[in-house]
Amino acid sequence: MLLSLFFFPGFITRIHNYDPNLLNMNHTLILISIWQIVDCSARVLTEWFIFPRDHDKLWIPTWLRIVFIPFVMIAVYTTWFYYNSVSYLITALVAFTHGYFGTLCMMSGPKRVLPEDSTDAGVLMAFFLQLGIFVGVNLATIVLLIIEGPRALNL
Repeated sequence: MLLSLFFFPGFITRIHNYDPNLLNMNHTLILISIWQIVDCSARVLTEWFIFPRDHDKLWIPTWLRIVFIPFVMIAVYTTWFYYNSVSYLITALVAFTHGYFGTLCMMSGPKRVLPEDSTDAGVLMAFFLQLGIFVGVNLATIVLLIIEGPRALNL
């Protein structure tokens, strides 16, 4: 959650709109729609397909999502990617991994403790989910202030 919310708000508002095929379509709306559709689809996919099966190794693909950070930073703060299709692809990949591995973590968490502690584990998981949302959004604001200064927030 922290990783996704760290760069996604900046991604949809700062990305350059170069694609001539869009013909005045709202780029932000397209990115948000892609995120919602792919994230929801990934969460539903966990009903039929679970990878990795061994919940002890679930931390590996979750932490590998850090690989997206350089690509998002390049897409947002440079003009290396000329077409918006790259930003759509990055959004779809981040949304898929966010929805899929987030759901697997929430599914496997209470199973990792004794049955009498599963309620407490669920409460702690919900707390840290909210903490990840809070820290991710605020960390994105801090990084934006560091990169662009007060003018980033119209201060």
